[in-house]
Amino acid sequence: MDFQPMQQDPWGQRIATDITRERTNHKQSIVLRLVELGTGVLLSLLAIRFVFMLLGANQANGLAAFDYAFTGPFVAPFAGLFNYDHFAYGVSHFEGFALVAMGFYALLAAGLRRLAMLAWW
Repeated sequence: MDFQPMQQDPWGQRIATDITRERTNHKQSIVLRLVELGTGVLLSLLAIRFVFMLLGANQANGLAAFDYAFTGPFVAPFAGLFNYDHFAYGVSHFEGFALVAMGFYALLAAGLRRLAMLAWW
């Protein structure tokens, strides 16, 4: 019996590797896009909240009420960070803890993005 080494097609092997890499990159791409989408929406709503508070937007307005209600749980951990005398909707004031919350969530998203890139490397 003659033994002939199996001929390997370098293109076929390369294609199989590329397909595997593409599947992995697809999962990574989905995770990265979800993190970026969620972060973008959250940071946009927090920025709108900051502007609304700075301008003294009325909570009776539907858009302002939605934004205050949605972003409330996200800024709650930072609410006691600065010493404010009072807190009332419809009164113009500088909400510094909303800016701190935006920075925190941006850093958290950057960490999640880096983690997702490392997980599928």
